[in-house]
Amino acid sequence: MTHQVLQGQWSLLNRSEEQVLGALLRLPTGYQVSSGERLQVPSSATGSVSRTYLSDFVISKDGRQQVVVEVKSPQSLTMVNLSRLRAIDKHLREAGKKFVLLVPTSQADTAALDEMQEFAELRVYPVSNDAEIISAVMSEFDAESPASLDS
Repeated sequence: MTHQVLQGQWSLLNRSEEQVLGALLRLPTGYQVSSGERLQVPSSATGSVSRTYLSDFVISKDGRQQVVVEVKSPQSLTMVNLSRLRAIDKHLREAGKKFVLLVPTSQADTAALDEMQEFAELRVYPVSNDAEIISAVMSEFDAESPASLDS
């Protein structure tokens, strides 16, 4: 059994988010799962305008590192949404957090992203089962720190 701190409102989840939450609740001891947090994120390249972003989940490990998780369907991976997610990713990395995009789908449905260099820095994981979700999230805690990814 896992030992986790669960915080936040879980009643407004869609089917994909429910699937991801079910997997996240199976993370090993030391990981904490909470509902998303509200962040003020610049919405333009100049950062002059900000908008409120509510992430789907925030995963902490041993109370230190944080990975912000966003769940999106393949159909929602539009240029507008990807641009917005890229700005969120940049903002979170500057704050010392990691940002991952989980797409409940097959690898083929996200293959087009590999062709778009402007979104290469986004950490997108196509996931089709609990094991892939858990592996994707845990790999972020094993990866380099967000600040070193920019170097």
